[in-house]
Amino acid sequence: MKKKFLILAAIVMILFALDLKITRSVASALAEAVYPVFVGGVFALFLNAPVKFAETTFLSRIKSTKVKRALSLTLAITLIAGVAALMAALALPELKSSFSALEETLGAVREGETEFLGIRSDVISELVAKGEKFLAEKLPDVASFAVNTVKEAVYIFIGIALGTMAVASKESLAGGLYAVIDRCCDEGRAALVKGAVSAAADKFSRFLAGQAIEALIFGTACYLAFIAFKVPYALLVAVAVATGNLIPMLGGYIGGATGFLIVVTASPSKALVFIAIILVLQQIEQVTTYPAIVGKYVGLSSFYVLLAVVVGGGLFGFWGLVLGVPVAAFAYNLAVVLVRRKPKEAVKNE
Repeated sequence: MKKKFLILAAIVMILFALDLKITRSVASALAEAVYPVFVGGVFALFLNAPVKFAETTFLSRIKSTKVKRALSLTLAITLIAGVAALMAALALPELKSSFSALEETLGAVREGETEFLGIRSDVISELVAKGEKFLAEKLPDVASFAVNTVKEAVYIFIGIALGTMAVASKESLAGGLYAVIDRCCDEGRAALVKGAVSAAADKFSRFLAGQAIEALIFGTACYLAFIAFKVPYALLVAVAVATGNLIPMLGGYIGGATGFLIVVTASPSKALVFIAIILVLQQIEQVTTYPAIVGKYVGLSSFYVLLAVVVGGGLFGFWGLVLGVPVAAFAYNLAVVLVRRKPKEAVKNE
């Protein structure tokens, strides 16, 4: 039976290799089908940290496990949704104002009434005309992007629902997974695999929660500094910077570039102030909040963190940027465990 299965698998692989178009379409269909489950897993790992914290602190006196889990889930989801809704409610008006100001500036440039960043209005007017022509040609792509955005939102909503249900019944899910591992492996390997899975889940959960908390702290500090130095669209820019900061190492530059583009449309001189604030706060962050909140869960040098971000982003896009570091940290820790385990087994066998 095993031999027939291997032959069948080899035939399928050969057929896929001969027709790459079929391979791509099948891989794309599988990825699209699994995507909500993947999002659900990521959200479950993120949600698990505040749920666990609530259950082990101010809800620890509740004896009923079901009641405790329901209350902790409600509190965690309410907190996450509340923060997201508050940021959206405060940032959307600034976003609208930013687009209106940009539209007025471009309109004035088009009419030859003003300059922008010291560039002659006729030059910018020509660039604007070319940009409008380019957008008109790319209109079908814009429509496709809108459809994909709606589809992405639906997948994320489904993933969040799956993640919430997974955290609600995480003990039974873990029990089922461990039972499968016990069936497939001997006692020694099963213990190693279960320990690795448990360590990976804990590391992922703590890293994601820590990264979110650190980004929120950094965004709040940026917002207060922007207010103090009267940087335009302070809250909108702070949200952009905080969102970019979810990506280890490179996220600060991505968020900073996004914020700079927003500020420079309103005030080129304040854009320089914005850059100075970001550089100072990033240096403070690297020696204070990041090592304390996130760094202790990583256990990798700066070189490996950067390598994980670059390789993960190149292979898997946004999710690779966000999850590359915890995946690399888990792989590194698992390799250390295996290396340390081998000499003991060798001695035992002798």
